[in-house]
Amino acid sequence: MSLLRSEPASSSGYTARMATVLSTVIGINIGYMAVLPFLPRLAEDLSLDRTGLLIFVAGFGIAKVLAQPVGGWAADRWGQNLTAVTGLVVAAAGMVLVASASDGGAALAGRLVWGAGDGLVSPAIYGAVATISARYGKDSSRGYARLGVAAVLSFGAGPLIIGLVHSYAGYPVILSTAAGATLLTALVAWWALPGRTRDASVGAAAAADELAPEPAWSSRVLRAAVFFGAIDLCANLVWAAMEPLIPLYMDRAVADSVGRSAWVLAFGMAVFAGLSPLIARLPGRLRRPGAAAAGLVLLAAACVALGGVDRTVVAVPGMAAFMAAQAFVYLVARDGIQQHCGGTGRAWGVFGMLSDVGFMIGPGIGVLLFQVSGSAAFPILGVGSALSAVLIFLIIRSTRILAVSRWEVSR
Repeated sequence: MSLLRSEPASSSGYTARMATVLSTVIGINIGYMAVLPFLPRLAEDLSLDRTGLLIFVAGFGIAKVLAQPVGGWAADRWGQNLTAVTGLVVAAAGMVLVASASDGGAALAGRLVWGAGDGLVSPAIYGAVATISARYGKDSSRGYARLGVAAVLSFGAGPLIIGLVHSYAGYPVILSTAAGATLLTALVAWWALPGRTRDASVGAAAAADELAPEPAWSSRVLRAAVFFGAIDLCANLVWAAMEPLIPLYMDRAVADSVGRSAWVLAFGMAVFAGLSPLIARLPGRLRRPGAAAAGLVLLAAACVALGGVDRTVVAVPGMAAFMAAQAFVYLVARDGIQQHCGGTGRAWGVFGMLSDVGFMIGPGIGVLLFQVSGSAAFPILGVGSALSAVLIFLIIRSTRILAVSRWEVSR
């Protein structure tokens, strides 16, 4: 039984529980990013060839994608706290396996275990944001905004932390430390995250001692989850493609390509972090599913503008528009899962599985487009984003993909 029932609806209680949720995301992401600067050293120590290194990097994402539907089902079945704690323990075990590996096979196995643990955690975390927000009378959109900000900033913090400590500790020590911090987070998550939802409405405030029946699942709820997952996939793909594309283009266009690329990307993250809480305060009618098409149109225009990213007068407004669109689509998609799928764990699992595919394939697409077309890669990404917007608009107007009854969502 969740501990949320007995807590007073105080602002301090909400803050404490949300801080735990955010710390879980921050810890996982810093651990993930911490290993990346050590890839050359790790490959040398464990005799990983190019194929082995590719599997090590990509295997994490594949394992995470495949584990998310399992994590979503488990969150509905056994509660968000038990699922998140299990995922954190599994992720910590994977970190330890990588840290202690004496050969490539053990490191690859650890990386897969690590990714699977991360995948189990994600649906539980998203569901917990909605449940905790409802319990304390808060808008879940603001919780999702905080979650997005924490994720973006922690991805940037990982390499920075390694830059400060790598002279004193190698990857085994750093990963072991990350594993210990992850286990500590798991202990706190058991207290802070909800158990099985006891109210008839998933994500609503708990109102009774008895456990409610397991949330319903229908083909129409599944279609809605796939729809919002595909929206997020499109935005994530463009974001992930832009990350290698900007440095590659800068390398040809300017002298200090590393420095210029770094500040442009860092500025983009700062814009996302600054605008997300503001966008979450927009009226709900402005964040309806159809608004995702408008967000992707803005993203398309920003991609075209970033074709001149080597000029500061273009880079600043272009990157600001790009990240504003990303933050907007991010919130529209997550609001959609909550409103049209009831925020069930299984809906979050399907959503996360599709969403993360964009991050997996985006970098490769960005590099390939640049190799084939050079600076034309920017408008090509813009055209792809615009076509996605048109497709979303047509699907909403011509189908009943979002016609999910309240009874189906939360019976």
